[in-house]
Amino acid sequence: MKTKAWRHKSYSHYLCALAVFDSLTLINREIKLIHDMRQYADDPGLYDNFSDVGCSVYNFYRHICYLMSSWLVVAMATERFVAVYYPLRKAYFCTQTGAVIIIIALLMLLSYTQIFRFFMIGNIMGNCGAIDDYLNIYTSLHIYLYQFSLICGLPIGVIMICNGLVLHRIYRVKKLRAKEDRKFSRTSRSASKRHKATLMLIAISFFYVITLMPSIIISIIVHVAIVSKSPMSMVIYMKITPYKDLFALVSDLNYACNFFIYILSGKVFRSELKKLFATNNGYSTSTTKVREEANVLF
Repeated sequence: MKTKAWRHKSYSHYLCALAVFDSLTLINREIKLIHDMRQYADDPGLYDNFSDVGCSVYNFYRHICYLMSSWLVVAMATERFVAVYYPLRKAYFCTQTGAVIIIIALLMLLSYTQIFRFFMIGNIMGNCGAIDDYLNIYTSLHIYLYQFSLICGLPIGVIMICNGLVLHRIYRVKKLRAKEDRKFSRTSRSASKRHKATLMLIAISFFYVITLMPSIIISIIVHVAIVSKSPMSMVIYMKITPYKDLFALVSDLNYACNFFIYILSGKVFRSELKKLFATNNGYSTSTTKVREEANVLF
């Protein structure tokens, strides 16, 4: 994303940041999995030696990675909406500087929403969890503010609205262009390239929704079953519990799929990738130049 072909584009900054936070999220999930496996084997967990402060910092950092991965997708969907619906203002809003400012602003704002974790999390018998004095408040903040609002409701709502409007506009533009028979004009080719980039970013957004939706639905059902405490809801809870790990695995795909979406949808990305992984590229280039100069001299 930092090569010459990509680095001047605003969305390359979003994709770089998304790659960082997606990678951190996968690493955090792997650490949690190893911790659970060690505890299951009656071995000391990875969090056993964490202090209360260490648990608070780790819990805060882990959930910020989740939030940034979600809201960076929201930022890209919003930027595509602005670029498609307000093309004359694209030069002012969809810039590299603007992208960096939005990323920093998102990090600061989302960090502010998770400050409560510094005061309510501690080491509880080898696990980083809520302290008993704050258990009820923490549960409400974690479920309603973090899960239902910041991870589920707001991001999915904004992404679906922006992507739906963008797809509608692209469909209308293609229809008008087909009527005017401009398929092979220079403007239509440039518009087609812009649409390809837009569709790639939309694919990332929709994949985010599709992979996280099952886990979100399971979380809502489990929460309703626990709160209502009715016999029927508890039966439903027991039936869906075995599927939680399966849907968690599906949600992991969200944090690992973007690279492959770039490969499938971007010809420029594939060419830059080939250059990046070409072995001895610098050596072969310099050797060719030496040979050419030698031929000229002799």
